[in-house]
Amino acid sequence: MTGPARWRGAGGGSVAGVAAGAALLVVAALALAPRTAAAQLISPGKLARPHAQLEGLEHCTECHELGKRGADDARCLTCHEPLARRIAAKQGLHATYTGQRCAECHKDHFGPEFALVRLDSAAFDHAKTGYRLRLAHDTVACRSCHRPENIADPDVRAYATKNGVLATTDLGLNTECASCHHKDDPHGTQFAGRACTACHNEATWKKTAGFDHAKTRYPLTGAHDTVPCAKCHTAERAGAARSPVRYAGLPFERCSDCHDDPHHGVMKGTCASCHNTAGWHRLQQTQFEASFDHSRTKFPLEGAHARAKCADCHRPRAAGGTLIRLRFAAANAQDAYPPPAAANCLSCHVDAHHGEFAHAKGGAACDNCHGQGAWRPTTYDIARHNRETTYKLTGAHLTVPCEECHVRPAPGAMSQLHIAKHECADCHLNGSARPKNPHGDQFTQRGCLDCHVTDTFKIASFDHSKTRYPLDGAHRHVPCASCRPPPLAAKPSVVASTAAAASSLATIQPLTPGTTTSGTEPQGKAITGVPQAMASIITRPKGSGQSMGKSSAAARPRKRALSRSSISPTNSTSGPSSSGFTTDSK
Repeated sequence: MTGPARWRGAGGGSVAGVAAGAALLVVAALALAPRTAAAQLISPGKLARPHAQLEGLEHCTECHELGKRGADDARCLTCHEPLARRIAAKQGLHATYTGQRCAECHKDHFGPEFALVRLDSAAFDHAKTGYRLRLAHDTVACRSCHRPENIADPDVRAYATKNGVLATTDLGLNTECASCHHKDDPHGTQFAGRACTACHNEATWKKTAGFDHAKTRYPLTGAHDTVPCAKCHTAERAGAARSPVRYAGLPFERCSDCHDDPHHGVMKGTCASCHNTAGWHRLQQTQFEASFDHSRTKFPLEGAHARAKCADCHRPRAAGGTLIRLRFAAANAQDAYPPPAAANCLSCHVDAHHGEFAHAKGGAACDNCHGQGAWRPTTYDIARHNRETTYKLTGAHLTVPCEECHVRPAPGAMSQLHIAKHECADCHLNGSARPKNPHGDQFTQRGCLDCHVTDTFKIASFDHSKTRYPLDGAHRHVPCASCRPPPLAAKPSVVASTAAAASSLATIQPLTPGTTTSGTEPQGKAITGVPQAMASIITRPKGSGQSMGKSSAAARPRKRALSRSSISPTNSTSGPSSSGFTTDSK
């Protein structure tokens, strides 16, 4: 209904008339009653605490216009001046509520504890305030931003302070990032006049999606483009709790503005003469190797060292190997060209001789035998062999290749240079890879040098007269092999250099005069390998008419069996031989 409702009672009076009469009675009562009681009769209830100072009949017209229902919007804005200015400027949330009265949202007279501002923060559209919440801002609590310290508007701050609502007001914030994040600003005054959004967005502070280093005076290239910002941009005051990070004004004209010089100023030119931003180890090798003078270092390069690549010695990744083992000081291991920890050759080169020269004359110094030109040939020659060792090389030994005596213990291994035993039999043994002993075990008590020399295995001059069987007469003209032929089953094997000499040596068996190979009764041991005619001459009895020589003594049969030692060749008198064995010339 548009007009006041009317109905008639039993007495025929109208409801309006009754109401008018009641109102007059109330007014009369109020005139006679105390002022406080009168206000309570008119007011629908206690005011909220923020409006408590407006309690009482004398304050009603500060909010209400006489004759009109509800609070007057103009009177509300008279008190709420900051809000009135925003509405007038068409700013903020209240400027969007055209045609609505204040009391439709902000009701009062419901008691001191009643909230004048009732806002559903979950359903509230913050975009209506003129500031849309995006990304990380849309997830934070209201009071994370609407705090007293963030109120930038001085009028709002003064009003809220005066009325005791500084902690609860939602007004007065600035939309500039620094108005809220002034304590989070790591830049200080470096970027004054530039908006935070030029580099940052509302997703996160740390990722500067809008920043392009290529647009600065120092574009990032190569490895620089992968380095974390904090590696170059550090706090202005190291260790300070809130020291701004220096982003603007960093020097960058020289590499040494950021990087330490591992060369300590000894290199000519700039870093870019050898290095580039792709990495320290990716050198412009052609230019570097052509310009670097290694003679200025403590190790001038000579011979094979001068032909080696820089990385062969100055790269830790190449430190391990079977021939090269480099060591680097921990302090220099990360340098572009770390110097090896070198005191001598063995600091870098593996000892291929496994310590054989640890106690040698001159010590285990490689340059005693090797030069820097190449490992081979060495400077160790026959003259040094005869001068510095206890075994002098003579005769055919002078022509024998080193590895014939200094054998390799295993395929691919280094030759064994130290030989503990030097006797002939130590090398020329049966069963060895070298020439075998053609005499077997016949002369175990004799030395090889009693008959042989180092020039050849052939016996140049053997004096049979010094044996127990001197040769005379026709015996002197008989070839040795006629009396001492080799057994058919025993053919000594020798190397090519001594085959001729070894094949001419017969196996000597003990002979006893008076022994034949005929059918006569033996008088001693059989003579093997001797022609029948020779055997009959040797064993013919006395008076048979055959003589062994001009001497009558030679014609008599020998009473004593010839032992091995009695017919062994000798070149010396009784006593120790040059080979260390005992000779017998009796």
